Amino acid sequence: MIFKCPHCGSTSLIRTSRALSPLVKEVYYRCNNFVCGHTFKVVAEAVETISPPSLPNPAIAAVLDKRDRLPPLAAPPSPEEQKHMAHLEHLAIVEQARQHHGLGMPIARESDT
Repeated sequence: MIFKCPHCGSTSLIRTSRALSPLVKEVYYRCNNFVCGHTFKVVAEAVETISPPSLPNPAIAAVLDKRDRLPPLAAPPSPEEQKHMAHLEHLAIVEQARQHHGLGMPIARESDT
């Protein structure tokens, strides 16, 4: 399993690994970039059966088949929605600045009603 160094982006070599369970493994990596030299640990986990095995282990199959599935990714906001969100963020910043400087909403007076 290729894993890039999270610091410099170079590929890393697996130095050693150990199984924590039939579904989870710790993998120790060393960055290939001599100048970087970062060493780090990755935890790999089997999370879902994509294609059922022809010789299933009942204990493992039960776990992998009953795992919660990740929800589908939401569609990115449309340009119109992005513009609306930016406008709301701007209004919130303006209101925070007004409150910070004591310029909050004016108090209604009896003569205004």
